[in-house]
Amino acid sequence: MILITKKIVVFCILLFPSLFSYSNTDRVYGTVKNDEGKPIDLCVIKAANSNHATYSNQRGEFSLEYDADSTHSVILFCMGYETKEVSIGGDTLRVVLKRKANKLNDVVVSADQDRGKIKQGLLGKKNLKPFGICTGDTGNEWAIYLATDSSRHGLLENIYFYITDEGIPDSRFRVHVYDIDSDYMPGNDLMDSTVIIHAKEGNEWISADVGSRHIPVGRGVFISMEWISGYGNNPALVTSKKFPAQPAFNGQVLAGTEGYHKQFSLCYVRRNINRPWKYLVMAGNARRNVVNPMIYATYTYRKK
Repeated sequence: MILITKKIVVFCILLFPSLFSYSNTDRVYGTVKNDEGKPIDLCVIKAANSNHATYSNQRGEFSLEYDADSTHSVILFCMGYETKEVSIGGDTLRVVLKRKANKLNDVVVSADQDRGKIKQGLLGKKNLKPFGICTGDTGNEWAIYLATDSSRHGLLENIYFYITDEGIPDSRFRVHVYDIDSDYMPGNDLMDSTVIIHAKEGNEWISADVGSRHIPVGRGVFISMEWISGYGNNPALVTSKKFPAQPAFNGQVLAGTEGYHKQFSLCYVRRNINRPWKYLVMAGNARRNVVNPMIYATYTYRKK
């Protein structure tokens, strides 16, 4: 005779949870295009009521695993397009996103402002020197807050990144610009379309011209680079040539700098777009050896 006690039952539940519960996973496939019938790449497709998310490729195609018990729709959002929620049904989803009105481009110049001369200001510092490396895997993102060098508000013009010769310098990466939210973290993405850039040989400054997007800088903005798939990028992980202890990473490698040590600076990282930002370091504390992404930018404003 076998005596089953409460302790034995509890032990069995803990030891063999799969006997008592399971997740009913499924996979949805689809394509996403704009209202002109052109595919949208790097669109985020997120399962509702879940942290499961993915990106569309250059053909607008996507594949997403989800929990069929808790998720019955997916949410699609992409810079420059209206967010859309679509019910999961059928073998393939065919989604069309509408372009949204870009309010950032509706810049009103008053008569007083028009009389001034256009000047160029600086976000961050130009005289930066490489100190280390900032690396990531596909989906990772580094963001640094850069304050304006004056109280005059203006429009973002060019963003500069220093890419090292580590890894594969000519791999493409995505540029983001965020405003600062009430918790001093990256807030809304201010870019109205996707900007992809790359270096050639490494150990060089490269720039992204965003002047036509009329992005207001206010007191400052977060600027980031995101490791992405597609665009001919090699998905294989590589290791550092100069820093053997550095874990494997993808493609391009952004230089790190200690040049922001004496300047107020906030740095955040996240593993992918559906994960929360994590505060990395504030350059300006008592330690010298603080690594921040090697990024700066210029903006224009009118001087009366």
